[in-house]
Amino acid sequence: MKTKLFILIPLIILSFSSQTKAQYGHADNVVLQATVNSPKPVRYYFFSLDSSNISKDTTIKDYHSSSVNYGSNDNFRMAVFSDQNGNLKFYSNGQIIWNSQHQPVDSNLLPPPSNQVADWNVAVPMPESPNLIYIFSLISPGLLYYSLIDLNGNNGQISVVQSGQQFATYDLKHGLALTKHTNGRDYWLVSKKYLTNEYVSFRIKPSGNVDTVFSQAGLVQNNHSYGYLKFSPDGKWLGDNILGNPIDTLQLLNFDAKTGIVSDSNIRYVPCHNPSDDMGKPESYAFSPNSRFVYVYKNGYNNRFYQYDLTTHDQQSFFNSRIIIKKYNQPYGNMNRGVMGLTANGKIYNPSSEYYLNAIYMNSIENPDSVGLACNWQDYPYIINSTLYYAEYMEFPL
Repeated sequence: MKTKLFILIPLIILSFSSQTKAQYGHADNVVLQATVNSPKPVRYYFFSLDSSNISKDTTIKDYHSSSVNYGSNDNFRMAVFSDQNGNLKFYSNGQIIWNSQHQPVDSNLLPPPSNQVADWNVAVPMPESPNLIYIFSLISPGLLYYSLIDLNGNNGQISVVQSGQQFATYDLKHGLALTKHTNGRDYWLVSKKYLTNEYVSFRIKPSGNVDTVFSQAGLVQNNHSYGYLKFSPDGKWLGDNILGNPIDTLQLLNFDAKTGIVSDSNIRYVPCHNPSDDMGKPESYAFSPNSRFVYVYKNGYNNRFYQYDLTTHDQQSFFNSRIIIKKYNQPYGNMNRGVMGLTANGKIYNPSSEYYLNAIYMNSIENPDSVGLACNWQDYPYIINSTLYYAEYMEFPL
């Protein structure tokens, strides 16, 4: 393990006070990107998921843009930030930032020649300064930038304090994952060096201070594979799906939210493609709210969604715990990309599109903390758009 100190330098005078976790805000609003006739036009759909039930008549805010490009990464993520009451404050694709009124505040966050949409974006509040929010953006060729947003700026319509500041040059190309430090105040922002098994953990602290921790664990990424990182809600599991390695594997690593160290002392693997069983590769996954289960989408001739139990004692027991909660038989489900996201209302959603329904819709796992089929998979509990039947989707926000 190696550590290094960075300092994020805000351009305004800061005042500090003790904050609770709830005061930091969160991504209660989900922004989904639907791209029809790729790469344009683009539609952004906004969902407020802070209620206990989502019904078929839920209002969907549809923001349509014919001029905004998007990342080439299949797992492209917006940075989205809501206040502690679940009100949308801003969202950004790394290049452009929009306020809650869907008006662009700045359309040139990243400096040239990197003035492009970032594949990975995440909003991180500055600890003890809840009105100051970082946007971290990871772009090709693996450079990490940050911008600083003031929620109180421009009469509450937000302002950009800093933009396009280079933060790290470690050739980070496997995405970004975010979780809380055990002190309940700081954040860990974790990424991975390209073609290695070395993880980089940035501890975001008050006053713009950042500690950096390096650790090695799990499989070595040995070719131009793709995938992404994701934390369990309790911060103890770090998912890393390595696809095209050539062995497709989802590894579930161990994370110490006190030290920032990634380890494989109690690692779990979701197996790679098995042609005889047509299991497919583990392309997408989501953790249950209680962090007991991981839900995995496997792409194959018949696409499947599985549940695995992380409380099992060893790898074989973990593998044996798998239960199919949804299976598509051809020709159905061929347009479901398997994207899953755990949202603020404790449910897991799966946006999809289907030629045979002539619609873009949302599937759901209503009770993801329950074992097996009791998790209650629901097919299209509501329709997003009844006039479109094909779309590409980005991931849910962190």
